[in-house]
Amino acid sequence: KDNNYDTDLFMPIIRATQELTGHTDAERQANYVPYRVIADHLRAACFMIADGVRPGTQGRDYVCRMVLRRAMRFGKKLPFDTPTFLADLSGVVIANFGDAYPELKEHRETIYRTIATEENRFLRTMDRGLNELEAMLDTLPAGGTLDGEQAFYLHATLGLPFEVTRDVVVERSYQIDEAGFKAAQEEHATVSSKGSFFGDIDVAEAYTRALENLRHNGFTEVAHDLYGAYSQEVNLVALLQNGQPLESATVGDRVEVVLDRTPFYVESGGQVSDTGIIEGDGWLIDIEDVRRPVGGLIIHIGEVVQGTVQSNVPSIASIDAERRVDIMRNHTATHLLHAALRKRLGTHVQQRGSLVAPNRLRFDFSHDAALTFDELNDVQRDVNQ
Repeated sequence: KDNNYDTDLFMPIIRATQELTGHTDAERQANYVPYRVIADHLRAACFMIADGVRPGTQGRDYVCRMVLRRAMRFGKKLPFDTPTFLADLSGVVIANFGDAYPELKEHRETIYRTIATEENRFLRTMDRGLNELEAMLDTLPAGGTLDGEQAFYLHATLGLPFEVTRDVVVERSYQIDEAGFKAAQEEHATVSSKGSFFGDIDVAEAYTRALENLRHNGFTEVAHDLYGAYSQEVNLVALLQNGQPLESATVGDRVEVVLDRTPFYVESGGQVSDTGIIEGDGWLIDIEDVRRPVGGLIIHIGEVVQGTVQSNVPSIASIDAERRVDIMRNHTATHLLHAALRKRLGTHVQQRGSLVAPNRLRFDFSHDAALTFDELNDVQRDVNQ
């Protein structure tokens, strides 16, 4: 064999692709790059989807979307009669690898449906994105460089993955400003995170220094007692403000309280934090949020509403018990909702995010179509039983 693709791992996919295109062996060989990209990327996407990954915009979900869209772009070079050629070819991947990897057979319908949905979605945007890219390249001198901000516009606004843009640019013998693309991407992320409590790098470093100073003075870590009493005797280890230490605080001051132990739940995984009070001899702090700005440090954020408070004093930390029960109820509801969705729509349904608050919940999940009225009623009935 003179290449990695002339093997029984890839040739069944390549042969099936050839059947869809109607190419002769000579025509297939003349277009070997699209054939190989399709075989490699489709195989990877099928395994990712079987493992629970879905085309998306972040992390491994983005990788799944990127490999599918790159395969689709190369598919435009071949004469396919169907817009869902990748979904049609997925059965070949499953047949070829399904005995060794039974999860492929188990999720056959999900794999087909997910790929077909992504193909149809990308078809609606790909032509516009590629046309705009071609127009951008036509304005460049021979061998010129596509601006990074333009590449980011294609990615962020038109859904054209950077990898696809780069392929086209290189094929047309141009250059691409990859550093400029990354800078535009980082600037977009920075703007999007403004207003986030810990969006400032300097503030994050301040919390890191605060934790180092606490450890130098003997602090180890917060004992997190979520399942004990709702009101507990604790020691107020430190007062902070944006990560900077405070000697004391008085009525009206905004503070961040570090305790040696806490009954407060820390916001994470979509579930909001507990609220409550921390009080001592003649003073009281109303706690409205609890965060973990850096690993190993939990801060209780609130306002002094009575007296003057100092560090290293005995205290009592009490959560709002009624609010905690409401949150627990909605937390349980998300599990019931997830189970009902999997029962009615299929085991491919996976949680993609959630919000669990005392007065409401939101459950994000993966599925390739909007729920019908009957499906909504069935899910609601299952949850309420």
